[in-house]
Amino acid sequence: NRGIADIPPFTGCCPGLCKQLSVLLRRRLVHAGSPIFGEGSEGAALSILYEGVAVSADGQRWKAPTALNAGFTLGVAPCRWGDSGQPLLAERVCIVAEIEAARFSRTLQQFPGEVMKIVAACTGGQLWPFDAANVPALSGLGKPLFSQMMQASEWILYPPRQTVVKQGSAGD
Repeated sequence: NRGIADIPPFTGCCPGLCKQLSVLLRRRLVHAGSPIFGEGSEGAALSILYEGVAVSADGQRWKAPTALNAGFTLGVAPCRWGDSGQPLLAERVCIVAEIEAARFSRTLQQFPGEVMKIVAACTGGQLWPFDAANVPALSGLGKPLFSQMMQASEWILYPPRQTVVKQGSAGD
């Protein structure tokens, strides 16, 4: 019986965060050939493959245990199985556990010291903006500066496709 602490990117996270996330997980059975994600829904919830094998339309396979879309749900990594609109299917019967993206984000905000560990695991340790080198003013600054900025940043997480408006804001 696996706990969330045994599944990357949560390996090494504090027990308090793992316990909170475990309480929020809702497990479901996905039959062979059925979608784990419907088209375009891969960011709506954090999905963890607890048992079974998932397969993409282009034949990529993921074996349990794995968090299928943690980086995508956090907005720090691209979809792992090609175009984010294509479904990910169960190759055989799978057990998938899910946490709604907004609840996942709110829970992470209670454990700010754990956020960078999870982001680093989702991005292969890359803690700076992926496209920073394409911005002329930032191109020569290098990875160490971005890593320092990311470590010192205050993180507020919003699920993908969520509209964020600061009431009474004047462009600040």
